[in-house]
Amino acid sequence: DPQDPGYPGLAEDLVQLGFQAVMFNFRGAGESSGDFDIRGWVDDLKTVIAYVRSRTIFLPILFGFSAGAAVSVCLAVEDSRLGGLILCGCPADFSGILVEKGPEEFLAHARSVGIIRSSGFPRDYSAWVQGFREVCAHDCIGRIGGLSTLIIHGDNDEVVPVEDSYRLYERAHEPK
Repeated sequence: DPQDPGYPGLAEDLVQLGFQAVMFNFRGAGESSGDFDIRGWVDDLKTVIAYVRSRTIFLPILFGFSAGAAVSVCLAVEDSRLGGLILCGCPADFSGILVEKGPEEFLAHARSVGIIRSSGFPRDYSAWVQGFREVCAHDCIGRIGGLSTLIIHGDNDEVVPVEDSYRLYERAHEPK
């Protein structure tokens, strides 16, 4: 919908509600440079959180969508200084990339949509594929204790099956 303000509109709405909001693009996404690498996204999020912490005393609430939500879950295992998680359309795992389509087909797709721009990327194909196994929200969410977690998912999601959210909810600890 051309009238949908997207992520900037959501950030503005959150600010109007009294929250501080930071919006960014992971490497390879939107106007960000670089090439899509799921483990690189974990590093990107760590950098953003460090930036936020250097400028505020508030505990960050990670509000992620799709693969960004999965990255948020996995980072929350490592970082106990978070205020909460909001997961929208979060894949429980990346089996769609690893099994159903296969990493070669996904790599070709990533190139065609422009999230991988460099011809020599990935330098280490095996390590790049391994990243999709390591960044697994289903494995990580059960290792997060006491962090308020909100899981949101539409049942008409054409990319991530709604069943993934049910799987994540089952493994998440309270409060959820």
